[in-house]
Amino acid sequence: MSQDLSVAQLLIVRDRHGFREPEVIAASPEVSAAAESAALSIVKRYGVPATGIRCPRAIFAWPLSRRQVVLGQVSDEPAGHPDPARLFFWLLLLDRQCYETVNDPFLIADRFPPAWHERGMLPTLNLSGEARPARSVAEIQAILRDGDSAWLLGAAQALVDGGRVLWESDTPATEVIRGVWQLLPERSRMRLWPATFAFSPELSFHVLAMPSPIQPWPPSYLHPEQARDYPESYYELALQTAVEAGHQAELDRLFSRRSADDTLQLAAILLLTMLLVAIASHWLV
Repeated sequence: MSQDLSVAQLLIVRDRHGFREPEVIAASPEVSAAAESAALSIVKRYGVPATGIRCPRAIFAWPLSRRQVVLGQVSDEPAGHPDPARLFFWLLLLDRQCYETVNDPFLIADRFPPAWHERGMLPTLNLSGEARPARSVAEIQAILRDGDSAWLLGAAQALVDGGRVLWESDTPATEVIRGVWQLLPERSRMRLWPATFAFSPELSFHVLAMPSPIQPWPPSYLHPEQARDYPESYYELALQTAVEAGHQAELDRLFSRRSADDTLQLAAILLLTMLLVAIASHWLV
């Protein structure tokens, strides 16, 4: 990040059973009616928790529009509000270019703790422009050592390949989802949407944790075992090799690689250029 960027806020509450429409109880003044309506739709599509399922704090990111992204935190019992009959959604509305520059919803969530107690008008926050630290070999080694390395690596490769992965958990799986997010290339993270917990797959997050049992299993998502057994391909193998060798420069290169969409876009541009050159040559002969 090279400049200071403003971030609007929304605080929405709904009953956990979905009987009542969600309600905005606090907002920054620059939040438009269209943005508020889109945010309320996201809250409704987040799903309804089954009996006995609690949500102490979940994190998600989702596109609000072509130009804005929502960074959300969800809780059914925030400090000072021990009311499990309600779900609180604290939403940050970020310019999409700003979000893509950071491309780490967990870093943003750490920087801005939820303002659960606020009511009425919320201030506009400032996402300051200090440089985001690079992911180090030691950091990635710790993630693979302390977590389910087979699932993390398989899930990362599946996401790079354009797939979706689902983790079963009865509580927010923040460390698991954060772990796989740290293994992804920068360009892939700009186009993927994570949720550490949700009660429905309706929003189609790319990497998601949901309470078990999940019935029926969403057809577009890999089971945890399918992710663990996902066929090893170039990215996963190169990532493992760089981490095991302690090769920071190779790790940096992998994280800065083009995504599959970037490669297809570049190929399309080259093909179009060649076609235009051929047409021009034909007319100039």
